[in-house]
Amino acid sequence: MNDAVTILVVEDDQLIQAMVKEALSDGGFASALAASGEEAITLLQDDKSKYRAVVTDINLRGKLDGWEVGRSARETDPTMPIIYMTGTHGEEWASKGVPNSLLLAKPFAPAQIVIAISQLLNATHRSRPQCNERGLMARKLKTCQISLGFFDQAIAAKRATLEKRSQAEDAAEAQAGLRRAPRPQIAHGEGERRQGPLPAPP
Repeated sequence: MNDAVTILVVEDDQLIQAMVKEALSDGGFASALAASGEEAITLLQDDKSKYRAVVTDINLRGKLDGWEVGRSARETDPTMPIIYMTGTHGEEWASKGVPNSLLLAKPFAPAQIVIAISQLLNATHRSRPQCNERGLMARKLKTCQISLGFFDQAIAAKRATLEKRSQAEDAAEAQAGLRRAPRPQIAHGEGERRQGPLPAPP
């Protein structure tokens, strides 16, 4: 997971921490955990380039709440994707949440975290300046290239994991003398799937 996108998860409930961390891992993301707003802000300020998104609960241990964590994250990086989690403060999102953020009302399915993060990361990626702009943007070429390459690496890593798992299953079944229909092939490109040949009729 060295090349995985790292998400900062701010939550003081250990059970929810574990659920979110597992969901992110299943989705191909790495995660860093903070139990308080103060700890989260310190992590962001110490290495703002490490984290690509923030997922935060509203009620946190300490004096700072999730709304303040979101605002501080945006001060550190104006394009930082922010996702709030709450079971009681959803009505405050419009007035206290940062623009272009998302809110997940507890309880929610773990997969919703991955979907929400992917949606915001894609939106942030599309809103970034193009790498071929001249003038001022030419001095930011390296940063832009890293941003673009980051998503390619994440997709490639997830594809490689799936392909290795498929190969291991095929090898195990071949050793056991089992036969089955060919697997669908993963098309390299826009994430489309290409159906493999259909098995011959018996």
